[in-house]
Amino acid sequence: MEAEELLRRYADGERDFEGVDLRRVDLCNANLSGINLRNSYIEESGLIHINLSGANLEGIDLRDIVLENANLSAVNMIEANLSEVNLMCANITDAIFNGACLSNVRLLYANLSRSIFRNTNMNEVDFDGTNLADADFRDAKDAYLDDMYIFDPYLRYAAVKPVNPNLIERGGAIFCRTIMPDGSICNDGCNRIIS
Repeated sequence: MEAEELLRRYADGERDFEGVDLRRVDLCNANLSGINLRNSYIEESGLIHINLSGANLEGIDLRDIVLENANLSAVNMIEANLSEVNLMCANITDAIFNGACLSNVRLLYANLSRSIFRNTNMNEVDFDGTNLADADFRDAKDAYLDDMYIFDPYLRYAAVKPVNPNLIERGGAIFCRTIMPDGSICNDGCNRIIS
């Protein structure tokens, strides 16, 4: 499907685009809040600054897509494939990623507060400067700390915004009320959050 057709049908009130093939489409700056793209495939597409808030993206294949500064708040990404995705500075609050694949994902300075990552594959995810307050990582796989990357149950120091910019360290982030893969709660950075 071409971008023009999708945008026209969305503007006409249609929201169900389940299973659509969106290869090489430019949807940068588009407002597609509440859209259903369940089990869709998006490849070589422009999605910078897209608004997909409240969208159903369950089972979507977004491999190697750039979603910088995207609004993905309250999205359903259950069992989605986000391998090699760039989500730098994205708003991904209150999202559900249960069973999703987030291998080699860049989440630099993204806001993932109150999002759920249960049983999620998180191999080589870059959380530098990311807000993970109240996020749930129970049973997340391959999560361990290695310089700027987060691995195993040592998920500490991932930046929560708002923070004092003088306290942000390279590779550092602050977890506050964050549920770790083993079910424990990490509050290592709550005292560094500016109210």
